[in-house]
Amino acid sequence: MLPFLSEEGQFVNMMLMAAYFFARQSRSVQAVYTSETNQMSSQNRRVTILALIVVLPMLMAGLIFSRALPAFASCGGTTNVANETQLNAAITDFNSCTANTFTINVTADITLTADLTTISNSDSTAELIIEGNGHTLDGDETFKTIVADSSGAAPVTVSGLTVSGSKEYGISANVPITIEDSVLAGNSINGLNAYGGATIRGTTIRTNGVNGIFGSNHDITITDSTISNNRSIGINISSISLTVINSTLSDNNSYGIFTNLSTVTITNSAVVATIITVCISATAPI
Repeated sequence: MLPFLSEEGQFVNMMLMAAYFFARQSRSVQAVYTSETNQMSSQNRRVTILALIVVLPMLMAGLIFSRALPAFASCGGTTNVANETQLNAAITDFNSCTANTFTINVTADITLTADLTTISNSDSTAELIIEGNGHTLDGDETFKTIVADSSGAAPVTVSGLTVSGSKEYGISANVPITIEDSVLAGNSINGLNAYGGATIRGTTIRTNGVNGIFGSNHDITITDSTISNNRSIGINISSISLTVINSTLSDNNSYGIFTNLSTVTITNSAVVATIITVCISATAPI
């Protein structure tokens, strides 16, 4: 075995070695048989031909699968992606999965050349996890990035990913969304649109074109996060419960938090350096 080869390369190497030793054995057998009888020599020629018929297709298969193709998971498992094509294919694969956790493992920065495929799995028992590993998904200020469509029900988790340059929202989700240790920055409208509820941990949401977060319909919890320097509102919510813990909202140009008929709980957090810190419509408690 050659330790510097990939698993696919090891397979090809093994097949080449097998072919080499098979050929040597066939030549040795053929030499012995030829010395005894021409009939045995003819038989060994047939053996050699048969070996070629069997081994060559296996070698070709090894060469094909040794290419740098993404490791696509079945429903449940991990799919490694390093470019836009592979990411779109992985999302399409997840959309047809049921009752399993499907992980997309991002292994390189990705800049889009078209809108990213919409996440639209209708099975609430399925789950998608996108592991960013510190990489960036960039919409190039022209294309949509992560969209979990209203027809979907499967929850989505985004971890360790920077999402920037979307022509609309960094992440738009009509399903339960969890965002961990990520950055949503420099998107044209909002960093996050959350219509299915959101849990946000250890995340920075900044410099987006309108709101850091817009949320309605379902509750949002934010922990250990920073929401800053968004062009209009840090958090803009309607008819939900918002909980902010150990977080900072600063330097958002209009409001730190704007609520409409919502309940807001703020614990060990700072809402500073905004024109109006909190605006509450009707009788929503804080």
